[in-house]
Parts: sequence; structure tokens; C-alpha cells
Amino acid sequence: MALRRRSQEGPASWQTRANASGGLTGYPAPEGPPASHAKKEEMTRSRSIAAGAVAAAVALAVAFSISGGEEGRSTATVTGVTGVETELSGVPQRDNVLGQPAAPVEIIEYGDLACPACRLASETLVPRIVAEFVRDGQVRLAFRPIAFISPSSERGARAAEAAADQDAMWSMVELLYLNQGDEREGWLTEELAEQAAMGLGLDLGAWRRAYRSRAVERRHAAREAAARADGVRVAPTFIVRGPRGRRVLEGAVEIGVIRETIQAVGPA
Repeated sequence: MALRRRSQEGPASWQTRANASGGLTGYPAPEGPPASHAKKEEMTRSRSIAAGAVAAAVALAVAFSISGGEEGRSTATVTGVTGVETELSGVPQRDNVLGQPAAPVEIIEYGDLACPACRLASETLVPRIVAEFVRDGQVRLAFRPIAFISPSSERGARAAEAAADQDAMWSMVELLYLNQGDEREGWLTEELAEQAAMGLGLDLGAWRRAYRSRAVERRHAAREAAARADGVRVAPTFIVRGPRGRRVLEGAVEIGVIRETIQAVGPA
């Protein structure tokens, strides 16, 4: 099914479906027959994390504390900043890529910042990939934000793209997922995204200009076009490619699936 941009009037219809292994992945609700794809590629529908874990991830609230600072300024502390900084410490970031540019295997993640399953992958899968494969240069991660759940999705995508201008997209993405609210509500306001940028120590003025810029709008549109070209139909979707091939993994898969896939497509 081709992805569609969210309605300006409100959240897009969204469904959670069980895959063949009984786990959960998020799907945009169908509006008609699925579009056919002529691509001949190996699609791997993998095991997802249990439904109870998804429910627990969604239930966590957004928590912010803001204390007054010098005149005309304020200090915003976003829950989890230290954890994100520790997770990504020492790992190079450039634009939307985390890891060494010359890594032989690339994992592209298509994710929606309002998607609970994407948050689950952020909390349970991404840290393992970073620790096991990214730090030693085997893998590089590329995040491509897409938006089809709600207005929070698009604000999250713009916030991430604006952070990419300061080589901090992955920091922003991980932090917003950690502070994700209910997907049925407009939890991600521009002010909340701004507080996240402040918590990460970004140049706030530059981030604000980028967030509202045509350049970020064009980049976001390009990511969604790439998702359509890659046949993305669920969030998250991971495309793993290396010297021996390309595979597609749908949903918040287990780390064992990632290990097997890297071994299959990576250097002999």
C-alpha cells in the first residue's frame, strides 16, 4: 500500500495488526485495494516484540520540567537526555546517518515519530544495533522520517530534519521517541520539539530556522518519495543492504533477526 500524507484536519486512521508470528506492527488503515509492486526482492516479515510491550511503551507519559534561568532565557530538561547522549556517545553522526560512512552494511529505518511500534524499536532494538554493529564500524544506520499517523508525525519529521542540519538527527529521534505521547493525541507540539532541541544543546536559533525552512520541507518530501519507491507499507520498516544483497524487515523485529540479516547481506 502506498503511504499517504496525513490529513490537515486530524489524525489518519491507523491500525495495529498481528503478523504471522503473533507480534504487532503498525499499518496505515487501507482506503482501497493495495497497490501492486513489481519489485522482485526478498521481503522478510519478521517476528515482532510482544503486544504487551507495545502497550507498555504507549502508556508512558511525556515528562518535561522547565526551570527559570537568566532574564529572557529558560532551561528545558527533557526526560532521557543523558541516556540518549550515553547511547550515542562517540558514534559519528552526519545528516541522517549514524556510524562510519564506509561501513559495509547499511540499515535504513523508515519511522514515524508518532508510531508506538517505532518507539518500541527505538528502545529495544536500536541500542543493540549500535552496541553490537555500529560502534565497531560494521553497520551504519540511516533514519528516514515519514509521516502518516497524525500532525505529530509531520512535526516530528520536521524536528528530526532540522536537527540533521546540526548532525544530530539520531539524537533528536531517540529523544522524541523516549518522550512519545499517545498516538491519538497531538502530543508533539512545536514548543515540545523546541524543548527537545534545547535539551540536546543544539543552536536553537538555527534549529528554529531550519524547522520552518523550505529546505526541510523538501527533504521531508524526498524521504516520503523514497519510502514509496521502496514499497514501504508499515512502520517501522528496516532495509538492510550490503555487498551480498538487500532485505526488508517489517516491524519492531528482534535483534536475532537483525544479526542473521547482517550476516546474510554483509561481506563474505
